[in-house]
Amino acid sequence: MHVLSGDLWAGAEVLAWTLLQGLNERQNVALKAILLNEGEAAQAIRTAGVEVCILDERNMTFRQLLVGLRKHLRDFAPQIVHAHRYKENLLCYGAALGMRSKPILAATQHGMPETYANTPLRYRMINRGNFLLLSRFYDVTVAVSQEMHNALVLDYGFQPKKLEVVYNGIRLPQNSERDRSGHFCVGTCGRLVPVKNYALFLKAAERIAKVHPEIRFVLAGDGPEEESLKSLVAELGLHDRVSMPGHVDDMASFYERIDLFVNTSIHEGIPMSVLEAMGHGVPVVIPKVGGLGEIVDDGKDGFLIPPNNLDLYVKRCLQLYSDEGLRIRLTKAARKKIAHKFTIDRMTEAYLHLYNNLLNKKGMPCSGA
Repeated sequence: MHVLSGDLWAGAEVLAWTLLQGLNERQNVALKAILLNEGEAAQAIRTAGVEVCILDERNMTFRQLLVGLRKHLRDFAPQIVHAHRYKENLLCYGAALGMRSKPILAATQHGMPETYANTPLRYRMINRGNFLLLSRFYDVTVAVSQEMHNALVLDYGFQPKKLEVVYNGIRLPQNSERDRSGHFCVGTCGRLVPVKNYALFLKAAERIAKVHPEIRFVLAGDGPEEESLKSLVAELGLHDRVSMPGHVDDMASFYERIDLFVNTSIHEGIPMSVLEAMGHGVPVVIPKVGGLGEIVDDGKDGFLIPPNNLDLYVKRCLQLYSDEGLRIRLTKAARKKIAHKFTIDRMTEAYLHLYNNLLNKKGMPCSGA
């Protein structure tokens, strides 16, 4: 049983949906997904053929959510319950507490806490409490990068034996051809939140446009920073060069329309967007933060940039614009790496291996591979 919020369609939801697809294609694996919100994630998981039940957090108290989840645990009797965010982590622990046949508790940590100098104390306490819960009471926590694994051990006191690293994976697109009939386009996408640092993307766009005014830029996504970023577009005089289409449903078409993908995040785990761009044959320029250095080898299958280095972002983007041969070399190597290391099949097998190891330790029947 997988439990997730489903209030957004962001990295955690895309990962859970992808993993549930992979698990559903395996023999002898019975699945059920509990979501706390109806929305795009719930519909995508249903379309993948997985049973979805909604416990609507907007109309239920936390106690009602606990009671509802416990009923699902009793009726479905899962061997493993897999949670995907801090609220779900707490719900799963509370619902399973005291059950006669207590399921194994697993969680995936999709990213590290976004903390700044002015981060509210309440937010810091929630993160500390979440990590305390996972480290003490969960059977395993999955980190999506080795960097995250190390941080959980060194900074938050996790025992290495209760941590596993499983890289995110995607379904590799069969066709990596893109529409090159229009302007050369530099794109990025994701939730419009501070950690993504999209102001840096727009400042790089301003510098690039001064050298090559024919280049276009697209910033796809929605979120709390949407209006401030639109104001920055106007302030930088980029209204005729930068498009902000909001949330995009057809991401395949998005990648087919762009010629270069840029990530400017302050921190990341293993973002699905970078994997998808590489899989679609789009060269990437990304910061060396979080787990991103575990995806790209600088100069071989993309470019890694020191965080916030505006000059180098601009230089690499202009270099890729001017050198088609370089773009082709990088994208061929990138697709090869995705096919070798970051596919849905490799990710699914890694999770199944983890699940079966947990079941063996508990003396329970194993899932099918």
